[in-house]
Amino acid sequence: MRGMEHFEIFVNSIKKRIPVSFIHYSYDKKLFKAINIHPYLMKESNKRWYLIGYSEEHTEARYFRLDRIYDPILIEKEYIENEGTDLRTLFDTKIGLNTIHDKE
Repeated sequence: MRGMEHFEIFVNSIKKRIPVSFIHYSYDKKLFKAINIHPYLMKESNKRWYLIGYSEEHTEARYFRLDRIYDPILIEKEYIENEGTDLRTLFDTKIGLNTIHDKE
C-alpha cells in the first residue's frame, strides 16, 4: 500500500516529538500542498492508516491519510504539544474518519 514506506518516520516523530513537513495531495481540491504537522498518533481505519497531529496550516488537530503523503522530512522546529483536543473523543463523530453531520 502506498504511503506505508513512511510509517517508520511518523512513528519515530511521534515518539521523539519532532515535527514533520510533507506534501499532501487533496483529492477534493485536486492539488498538492505543503503541510507542517506536529504528530500525536497514528490510526488505522478501514485498512488505511492516518497520521493525526496539529497542522500549522489548519491551526488545529487534523488527520492525513498516509497514501496521500509524499516526501516527509523531520524538521527542526519547536514541537507543539496537544492542548485542548481530547484525542480519545476526536473520532466520536466519525464513521471511519468521515464526519457525521447532525440534521437540524
